[in-house]
Amino acid sequence: CSSTGTAGEVNTRDVQAGLLKLVEDAEIDLDERRTSSGREPSKKRITADPDSTFNTFSTKRVLFVFCGAFTKLLADLERRGDFTASPDDLVAAGLIRELVGRLAVRVRLDALSVADLEDILAADSYVSPLRQARDEFAAYGIDFRADASAIAAWAEAAHAQKTGARGLATVVEDTLRAFKYELAGTDLGEVRLDA
Repeated sequence: CSSTGTAGEVNTRDVQAGLLKLVEDAEIDLDERRTSSGREPSKKRITADPDSTFNTFSTKRVLFVFCGAFTKLLADLERRGDFTASPDDLVAAGLIRELVGRLAVRVRLDALSVADLEDILAADSYVSPLRQARDEFAAYGIDFRADASAIAAWAEAAHAQKTGARGLATVVEDTLRAFKYELAGTDLGEVRLDA
């Protein structure tokens, strides 16, 4: 981790130092901000007490969740036969020690498998890109269904992108984009998709 990285990159020491201030139960003075033109921002009250003279935000009861893809660190851990990153490992991966010390719980998540991605697509949950596509088609009176072979093909394509569940939304949208716009307003009542 160096402070010479591109401004705004999370791996720069300056950005991490800024995050450190937030996770240390900070009282942030919101009136201290300036607009890009240098003028004072409008001073709208955001505190629960409208009679308060302070316009602050406390991070005392905020749960911060940090995540990242430490591919080099993962390779080092696997080479060692270890599956838990120590604070020293995270520092070696580029995080500043003061920030690592504030991260009391550290969890390693494994990449999603093709079967995991298929389960996400097949789930009747609002987070499933397939359910979202069905809902979009339904708004135009079209009953949309994808069979198991289509789900498997989407899961394989998303897995190849190595972007996890976010890749599902991309491959489903790429496949269905033209149909969404071409079929809307037609008399077509159903669409069945297979691989």
